[in-house]
Amino acid sequence: MNNWAIISSKMRVYQALVLIDSIIKNGDKSNIYVLSMDDESYEIISSFTQSYANVFILKEENIINDNIRDLKIRAIIFHIVGH
Repeated sequence: MNNWAIISSKMRVYQALVLIDSIIKNGDKSNIYVLSMDDESYEIISSFTQSYANVFILKEENIINDNIRDLKIRAIIFHIVGH
């Protein structure tokens, strides 16, 4: 059994769906973990995969802790300021 990890956003949700479909159709008895970076990708992937017990979808906002939020803010500031 394999484990797959996929990160998806609304800009690439169709690619995630094709990959999930391919893994399932090829008879691979794998667990598929999807990290949705936004509500749109979460809703779309959830609706297309609700009948599969081996697809687990996580929302970014539910797994990010304060340390990671601080790092994201610092990265944005660094990008804006350029230092």
